[in-house]
Amino acid sequence: MLVLGCFPRDGIAFDAAGDLSESLPFHGLLELALGPLDYFVLRYLFEDSFAIPVAGLLEEWLPIPVEFLPTATLAWCVQNLAAESEIARKLGLVKKK
Repeated sequence: MLVLGCFPRDGIAFDAAGDLSESLPFHGLLELALGPLDYFVLRYLFEDSFAIPVAGLLEEWLPIPVEFLPTATLAWCVQNLAAESEIARKLGLVKKK
């Protein structure tokens, strides 16, 4: 299975920390605080992308349960495994040479 080889060290740790926050008390208030942090970390990891950090922010702030999506890991997979694809270009995940 190709996906198992896709987990970047930083992205998977970041996604796991976001999932862990769901088990803590005051989860709703914590999500409000983690949204901007999520945005800035994703902006640092994927500096040429605007869509990925905004998706991470919305993932934290939206009242619908979309937190199961590993945003950083999926973005890393697109950036490294499908760098020349149309979706990578649209998301700003094309690596500079």
